[in-house]
Amino acid sequence: MAQEDSSDQEENPRGHHAPEHAETKHDRVMEGTKDEESKAPKFAKHKQWWTWALAHKKISIPVAIVVLVGLLAAVPFTRYELAGLVLKQNFAVTVIDSQTSKPVTSATVMLGGKTVSTDSKGHATLHVKVGTTTLEVSKTYYKTSDSSVTVPLGKQKQAAQVSLVATGRQVPVVVLNTISGKPVANALVTAGKSEAKTDTKGEATIVVAANAQNLATTVSLSGYNEANVKLKVTAGVDPANTFKVTPAGKVYFLSNLSGKIDVVKTNLDGTARQTVLAGTGSESPSNTTLLASTDWKYLALLSQRDGGTNPKLFLINTSNDQLTTMDEGNATFSVIGWSGHYFVYTVDRGTTVQYWQNNRFAIKSYNAEAGQIAVLDQSQAQGDANSYAYQYFDYPFIVGNKLVYVERWYNYLANAFFYTPVDMTVKTDAIRAVQVDGQNKKDLKTFPAASSGGWYALPSEVNVIYYQHYNNSGADVNYYEYDDGAVKDLTITSDQFYNNPSYKNYLYSPSGNLTFWSESRDGKNVLFVGDQDAKNSKQVATLSDYAVDGWYTDQYLLVSKNGSELYIMPASGITSDSQAFKVTDFRPSQNYYGYHGGY
Repeated sequence: MAQEDSSDQEENPRGHHAPEHAETKHDRVMEGTKDEESKAPKFAKHKQWWTWALAHKKISIPVAIVVLVGLLAAVPFTRYELAGLVLKQNFAVTVIDSQTSKPVTSATVMLGGKTVSTDSKGHATLHVKVGTTTLEVSKTYYKTSDSSVTVPLGKQKQAAQVSLVATGRQVPVVVLNTISGKPVANALVTAGKSEAKTDTKGEATIVVAANAQNLATTVSLSGYNEANVKLKVTAGVDPANTFKVTPAGKVYFLSNLSGKIDVVKTNLDGTARQTVLAGTGSESPSNTTLLASTDWKYLALLSQRDGGTNPKLFLINTSNDQLTTMDEGNATFSVIGWSGHYFVYTVDRGTTVQYWQNNRFAIKSYNAEAGQIAVLDQSQAQGDANSYAYQYFDYPFIVGNKLVYVERWYNYLANAFFYTPVDMTVKTDAIRAVQVDGQNKKDLKTFPAASSGGWYALPSEVNVIYYQHYNNSGADVNYYEYDDGAVKDLTITSDQFYNNPSYKNYLYSPSGNLTFWSESRDGKNVLFVGDQDAKNSKQVATLSDYAVDGWYTDQYLLVSKNGSELYIMPASGITSDSQAFKVTDFRPSQNYYGYHGGY
């Protein structure tokens, strides 16, 4: 067959049919197979490792870095040059004065293209590439230091210490807190081109020009007012170089220094006095009250400053001293106090609403943040001018975010022969509570109004109120205790009620974690600071003439003396290093207790 012949000819052109070396071809195939089989397990292992590494990067990457570092470390001549391309480390430097061995603050440290300044301990840390480089340290009135350092691959064992040689005069200074008398750390003292930061003892050494004498100097620190002082250039310690800085903030109070009743603010030490709201001359000395929220962000002002028949309620926002009218009208307003940023007060509309008409009396709150009024409660009434009954709200106490008070009924009958009395048997008195935003009003305990003859209430301990309740005859007296949102019966005598040694006016700090109160002993006031439950108390003033006034932050206390003098003192107490610091002595007498209300 031609096709088959053609195939044979292609395989053997010469026409010979000598057999091909089949074993050689087979051997070649087998060898190739063996090579592939020998390589396959190795490739599979590499592939498996690579797949595992990709799936476990959190483990594989750190391991790879460790291996790389190890390889670099094994090549001492090139390891830093190579490592510096990819690795960086923290490098710490401590700078001291060569003569005094004290830290040199605000020195400029340059390393590896990075620049930082030393802190109050003379420390600086830079994150730079590993390897050998130049460390340069400089500061005005010091000789610049240049040295070669090696940033190690591993963690630095100890900070590199640099000793600077002063070329100017070294002047020791001390910075103290004006109010507490305690050292102020990290205060920046700047005199001309030189500066230094105080350590934990409030001490620093500032180096100035050798020929300087008295230099204008500033002392500054966040949270404190900047102080402009004079530096006396001396070789040793001099009392003239002990400077005081006052904590930042403004205290507001009423003042009649001008002859009118102004709203005034000053720094905490009484300096930088400013008139926030000038008096108009229409203010009544006996009916003008300024009451601060615990954080001093808002002030409530009861004043007749713009004339009219009745005082109005104003709000002062201390962030911008803006004045807003909270409430006004033909009514008498009485302050209760602040709960957070809610100001609570009572309203008597006696000039326009009669006793036998609803809503003569009300309790309201003003949300200073939202600028909104909430009616917490309003009185109900029944009858006419000859025979009527009406509700009245008495003994209000702010307890946390609640107002706790007595709701009671009164009745009137002009003539029993001509008029029918209002039926009091269907009415009840109550110890009532409501949140300062107007929510969750609730009667905690009710009493038949027909047999209710009178009430009296006193605060006992922190957030605890004692109540005394009479029946109509006065022969039967019962006692009750409000505590933690509930009212329960109390078994005490009249003497124990009126002479309870725990009766105190506790003022909370802005955080709510501390309380401030006074106790009378030997005709003097002993002042205490305690925790939020008035426990773990500390005596902060002994047998003094100071009276409790309020807090300024959790660090400082406001106290008054002789009715018109306002002082500030550290919450840690009066010591040999501190005292009550007078803010003003021109404050008019008040009629409200705590946070500048008066007494």
